[in-house]
Amino acid sequence: MGHCINIKTYDNNVNKKRVFAELNQQAIYEGDYHDGLQDDINWLDKEFDSYDQAEQYIHDNYCNWYECVAVKYRDLNGVKKSKKIIELKKRISKARTEYEQLDNNIHYKNV
Repeated sequence: MGHCINIKTYDNNVNKKRVFAELNQQAIYEGDYHDGLQDDINWLDKEFDSYDQAEQYIHDNYCNWYECVAVKYRDLNGVKKSKKIIELKKRISKARTEYEQLDNNIHYKNV
């Protein structure tokens, strides 16, 4: 089967022993040797601004090791967006559309 990386999301106040038991069962079931996790989960004291940043950190630092790590990230999807954020997102969308239109034209047309 080879190496397998699983990324899971849990609430901040999750029972760490339950998480370990769940992941250990998965490792026993899916692993080549069916012997479970070798070590406890390393609950790092790191917090990232987004899921993507947290995932990238794990991939950059732990993908070549047999280690279970956990980091925190801020989930801002449920946060109500301010009028300023909504306006900025509209401006970003408009700028991207204008860029794509320029990029799709012949390089000297409309420039």
